Amino acid sequence: MEARAAAPPKDGQDTLTLTQVVHEVMPKSTFLRNVGMQPTKTGNKAARVDARVQELENELVAEKEEAALARAQVLAELEEERAARKKVEEDQEMLRKQIGEMHGFFRSFLGTQPAPSQE
Repeated sequence: MEARAAAPPKDGQDTLTLTQVVHEVMPKSTFLRNVGMQPTKTGNKAARVDARVQELENELVAEKEEAALARAQVLAELEEERAARKKVEEDQEMLRKQIGEMHGFFRSFLGTQPAPSQE
């Protein structure tokens, strides 16, 4: 089997896949049908069922990929929202400090100035 897989392709033929090599070496084996490497030969109805199963598997894979993309997008949006919320909180804290400094300045300014004279 390894020799067949390693052999260079014949003129005008593509290189054989491992599945094709196994199929050539073991053409009458039921093992290949059982593991899904060789289609069953039980008729047209079985072929339609096999095709429908493959179609449903493909749909499932596509739906899983879409769900993964949607999940990634939601996570990215959540991360952006967290970053924006953190920025707002930092800005609010900075404003609180500035207001406190301004209150301190006005208290010291108003406390040290003499009262206006009444002349």
